[in-house]
Amino acid sequence: MEKAACDGDARITYAVLTDSGAHKLREAASTHLADIERLFVGRFDEAELETLATLLGRLDLGSKPADCAPPS
Repeated sequence: MEKAACDGDARITYAVLTDSGAHKLREAASTHLADIERLFVGRFDEAELETLATLLGRLDLGSKPADCAPPS
C-alpha cells in the first residue's frame, strides 16, 4: 500500500494498491468468495438473496467528492 494525496481536498488521503498488494488481494479472493458463498448463499433462498441484493443496492458505496477522483 502507498498513500496518495488529493490535490482538490487536503482532508483526503487515498490508499493506493501496489502490485504486491494486488497480488495478495488476488490470492485472498478465492477464500473470501468461498466464505461469502457459505455465509450468504448457503443460508438464504433465491427470493431472500434477491431482496438482500435490492437492499444492499440502495447503499451508495461509490460516492466520491466531485473535485477529487482517486488516483489511477
